[in-house]
Amino acid sequence: MADANAGKPDEPTNKALLEVEEPVVKPKTCKPMDVNLYATKKSVAQGMLDIALLTSNASQLKYLMQEPKNASYYIAIVCLSISITLQIVVGILLLFNAKYNINKTHQQSRAELMNNLTTIGVFLITVVNILASSFSGSNEP
Repeated sequence: MADANAGKPDEPTNKALLEVEEPVVKPKTCKPMDVNLYATKKSVAQGMLDIALLTSNASQLKYLMQEPKNASYYIAIVCLSISITLQIVVGILLLFNAKYNINKTHQQSRAELMNNLTTIGVFLITVVNILASSFSGSNEP
């Protein structure tokens, strides 16, 4: 029998079509994510934000103490003092949180407790800072 494509030189054979197709690329194997490293980086980033807020509050407290006293002066001083105290506590909690390895089963409950306490602390800092900002604004029109 004669080849069906023998008289047609312009059409590629089935074998030629297979050679033209691109090779199948195997997906790269990704390493599993190290959850402990992720949590540590998150804690460090949160600590940096805490330092920035602490600096801002200290500056705001300094400015407030140089201004004349008004009706909301003491409320703002108390709010800023509470905020700074809470930020120091949260910073210490972040240090404790970073020492736990969540990949180890026996440390997971302590790490979760520290993370929850840190989250509550950050929430309280946010609320106190909102109050401090609302009371430390200037009373001029």
